[in-house]
This record gives sequence, structure tokens and C-alpha cells, in this order.
Amino acid sequence: TTQVGALTTTQVGALTATQVAGLQTSDVAALTTTQIGAIGTTTLRGLLPTQIAALTTTQVSALTTTQVGALSATQVIGLETTDIAALTTTQIGAISTTQIAALGTGQLRGLETTDLAVLTTTQIRGLAAAQLGSLTTTQIGAITTTQVAALTTTQLGGLNSTQVSALTTTQLGALAATQVGALTTAQLRGLDTTDIAALTSTQVAGLASTQLAGLTATQLLALETTDLGVLTTTQLRGLNTTQMAALSTTQVGSLSTTQLGAFASSQVAALTTTQLGALSTTQVGGLGTTQVRGLTSTQVAALSTTQVGALTTTQIAVLTTQQIAGMETTDLAALSTTQVGALTRTSIAALGTNQVRALETTDLAVLTTTQVAGLSSSQLQALTTTQVGALTTTQLGALTSIQVGGLSTTQVGILTTTQLGALGTTQVRGLSTDQLAALTTTQVGVLSTTQIAALTSTQIRGIETTDVGVLTTTQIGALTSTQMAALTTTQVTALTTTGIVALTTTQQGAFSSAQVGALTSTQVAALTTTSVAALTTTQVAGLSTTQIGAFTTTQIGALETSDIAALTDAQVAGFTTTQIGAMTTAQANALFA
Repeated sequence: TTQVGALTTTQVGALTATQVAGLQTSDVAALTTTQIGAIGTTTLRGLLPTQIAALTTTQVSALTTTQVGALSATQVIGLETTDIAALTTTQIGAISTTQIAALGTGQLRGLETTDLAVLTTTQIRGLAAAQLGSLTTTQIGAITTTQVAALTTTQLGGLNSTQVSALTTTQLGALAATQVGALTTAQLRGLDTTDIAALTSTQVAGLASTQLAGLTATQLLALETTDLGVLTTTQLRGLNTTQMAALSTTQVGSLSTTQLGAFASSQVAALTTTQLGALSTTQVGGLGTTQVRGLTSTQVAALSTTQVGALTTTQIAVLTTQQIAGMETTDLAALSTTQVGALTRTSIAALGTNQVRALETTDLAVLTTTQVAGLSSSQLQALTTTQVGALTTTQLGALTSIQVGGLSTTQVGILTTTQLGALGTTQVRGLSTDQLAALTTTQVGVLSTTQIAALTSTQIRGIETTDVGVLTTTQIGALTSTQMAALTTTQVTALTTTGIVALTTTQQGAFSSAQVGALTSTQVAALTTTSVAALTTTQVAGLSTTQIGAFTTTQIGALETSDIAALTDAQVAGFTTTQIGAMTTAQANALFA
């Protein structure tokens, strides 16, 4: 050792690789820094790994950059971690990629942050993924942005989530979109919200749909709206329902109609009512029909009147009965006539009574006959008198007899004469006796002869006497024999004298003796001679003495002898002397036969 120490630099420089390899490790350790510097590169490469390991940190620090660069991979492996740590930044800069690739994980951990910072991009690229993954978080944080940008996707794959989380926002910003796109889900989950927020739009655009799906709800919430704006439809469809529900209202409101339209119906259904409330009218109008049908009843109910007003007719037409039933009355009232016109018959049938009442008269007026036909009796009964008054004649004409029969007496009572005139014979026959009784005299007075003739015997009996009294001669003329026979004695009494005169002999012939007996003296006096002559013996038998006494001498002359012969003694006693004096010989003979 003493002898080795006595060698001059010239002598040391003349040593061959074989000679150097023969030195004891203690001899090597005894070399001065000056002697170390005199060793040629070829000779230096002759040192064995054990000899390299024997070098002190001072000796290692004395190596020239040329000497450092000449070390073989095997020799580099022999350097102690303390030796690695002792290397100067200048020496570090001289290390080749082959030498770097030979460094063990322990040696790499020995590199100081200042040493790492001087590595060139070529040297950095020389590190294997496993080597990069062995670095401490402190070392990771010391890598420059230039070095970060030089890392291959394979190298990045060697980093664990803890190391990734150690990257500063500046370092993350240096990553290219392809590098970010190569990060695993586990690595991405290592980023905190600050890191996520620091990602550029270009980097976010480079994320795969699986990477987005791997982000936590908190991380997703950290994405800026400008970043969300660059996401493709494929990326967005990768979001799960938990992530969808985690988006802020600002984020949801920033999505384009194209982006929103790309979501699956299950994704849209995962949005909270608060998130839905943040959608603009443009966004709402841009939702696809499948997405609209995917909304829950709660979501539909949460839409504002402005948002509901933005729904297209195509969207309105695909709403389910559950969704329709879930709409608030204020929303229904806000629907335009065009939107109401787009509701299907099934949708109309799904409306609750309060919802029906919420429809404006202008909305009701645009309902087609098909839509109107979908209304149930309970829905029709829920209509206000104002709404009923707004129904068109075409709409009323489309109602079934069951629907008409379901109207309340109040609703029937406010129908205009024009609306009443629109009812068909089948609909008229569907009116209950209570409904007929609710008709005003004005309404009864406008019933057509066809409508009058369609009434059943039960309905005829349901007409109030005051209404019977306003029947025109034309209306009375439309009554069938069956209907005439159905009139109550009170109704018969209510007929006007004009109406009595208008009766045909056929109609009169349908009267029972009780009905004839109900005629007032005024009505009897109004009978034409033809009508008197047409009275049957049964009908005449029903006349009271008061009615007989009301006959004029002209009417007496029209009585058939058979009718006079059938009179009872009590009835005969009702004739006045004037009436008897007006009788023909044949009538008198029949009277006293």
C-alpha cells in the first residue's frame, strides 16, 4: 500500500489494465485523488467490481468526466450508493445511457435531486420503467419539465400512484396528451383535485373513456368547464352514473347539446334534479327522445316551466304516461298550443284531474278529436265551466256517448247553443235524465228535430215542464208516438196551445186516456176539429166534465157519434145546453140512445 502510494502520476498512468486488476482493494483505496486522475480510461476499465467498490467517495469524486464515461456497466454496478451520491453534477452529465441502464434501484435512490436535474433527455430515456419506479417521491418532484416531457409512455407506466401524486402541477403540465393517455386508472387516482384542475384541455382530450371512468367523483368535479368542453362523445359515454351525479351545475351547464345528446338514457337519468335545473333551454331542447323517455318522474317534475316550454313536439310526443302524470300543473299550464297538440292520446289519458284543470282554454282548443277521445269521464268532469265553454263543436262531436254522459249537470248547463247543436244523436241518447233536467229553456229550445227524435222515453220524461213549455212546434212535430206516450201528465199540461195545435193525429193518437185527461181547458179548446174527430173512444173516456164543458160548439160538431155514445152519464152531465144544441141529429141520437 505504501509502495502504491509512492508511485508518481506518470507511473500510474503507465499501468496496464492487467496490472491495475492485480492490485489489492486496499491498494486501490490508498490511491490519491491525483493518482486516480492519472489512470487512463483503458486502464480504468481493468478495475474489477470489487476494486470499484473499494474506491472511497473522495476518489470517486476525483474521477474525470472522461473516466466516468469510460466505466463499464459492470463497474457502474459496483459503485456504492454513497459513491453515487458523491458524484458531482458534471460527472453525472458524463454518464452514458448504457451506464444509467445498469444502475440498481439502490444506486438510483442515492442520486441527489441536483444530480437528477442535470440528466439530459437522452439519459432520462435510458432509465427503465422499473428504475424510474424506484425513485423516491422527492426525486420525482425534482425532475424537470423537460425531462418529464421526454419520458416514454412505457417509463411512465413504471410510476406508482404515490409517485404520480408527487408530480407538481408544473410537471404534469409538461406531459403530452399521449403521455397522459397512457397513465393507468390507478396512477390517475393518485392525482389530487389541484392536479386535475391543472390539466390542460389538450391533456384532458387525450384521456381514454376508461381513464375518465376511473376518476373519482371528487376528481371529476375538479375538471374545469373548458376541459369538459373538449371531451368527445365517446369519452363522455364512459362516465358512470355516480360520476354523472357528481358533476357540478356549472359543469352540466357547460356541456354542448352534442355532448349531452351522446349520453345514454341511464346517464341522463342519473342526474340530480338540481343538475337538471341547471340545463339551459337549448340543452333541454337538444336531448334525444330516448334520453327524454329515460327521465324519471321526479326529474320531469323538477323541470322549470321555462325548461318544459323548451321541449320540442318530438320530445313531448315520447313522454311516458308516468312522466306526464309527474308534471306539475304550472308546467302543464306553460305548455304552448303546439306542445299540447303533440301529446298522444295515451298521454292525455294519463293527466290527473288537477293537471286537466291547469290546461288553458287555448290549449284545449287545439286538441284533436283523437286526443279528446282519450279523455276519461273523470277528466271531463274535472274541466272548469270556462274550459267546457272553450271546447269546439268538432271536439264535442268527437266525444262518445259515455263521455257525454259523464259530464256534470253544471257542465251540461253551460254548453252554448252552438255546442249543443254539435252533439250527435248517439251522444244525445247518452245524456242522463239529470243532465236533461239541467238544460236551460234556451238550450232545450235549440235542440234540433233530429236530436229531439233521438231521445229515449226515459229521457223524455226527464225534461222539466218549463222546458217542455218552450218546445217549438217544429220540435214538437219531431216527437215520435213512443215519445208522446212517454210524456207525463204534468209535461202534457205544460205543452203550449200552439204546440197542441201542431200535434198530428198520429201523435195525438199516442196519448193515453190519462194524458188526454190531463189537458187543460185551454188546451182542449185549442184542439182542431180534425184533432177532436181523431180522438179515440178510449181517449174520450178519459175526458173530465170540465174538459167536456170546454169544447166549443164547433169542436162538439166534430165528435164522432161512437165517441158520444161511449160517454158516461157523468161526462154527459158536463155538456152545456149550448153544446147539446149544437149537436147534429146523429150526435143527439147517439147521446140519448
